[in-house]
Amino acid sequence: MLLPIHWKITPKTPEIILDAQEGVFRIEGRSLSENPRLFYEPIINWFKEYKKNANEKTEFAVKLEYINSSSTRVFLQILNLLQDIENLHVIWFYDKEDEEMLEKGEEVMDLVDISYTLESF
Repeated sequence: MLLPIHWKITPKTPEIILDAQEGVFRIEGRSLSENPRLFYEPIINWFKEYKKNANEKTEFAVKLEYINSSSTRVFLQILNLLQDIENLHVIWFYDKEDEEMLEKGEEVMDLVDISYTLESF
């Protein structure tokens, strides 16, 4: 059984909730980690295990206020890992007044073959 992950938000790292049993997949906050590869490694490993027995439907909510370039590269690695999961949909939330995060969402999602929606709040 895949154990859920729930990491609390910090000033430099996002809240992360990955719970296959409850069907909750969410990342929210700021991703400014000085070593994003080290920070996201357990997330990558969790998704590798999740892929082996993915839910019938997976909806991954991404609500980032900011993501630095090194975190973006690791986040793309996660999305590339996920793109062959059937019935996967990513919702990229962005503040309606934050053009930069809208553009970042478009750029990131255009680099992977995943169903996605851009939603403002």
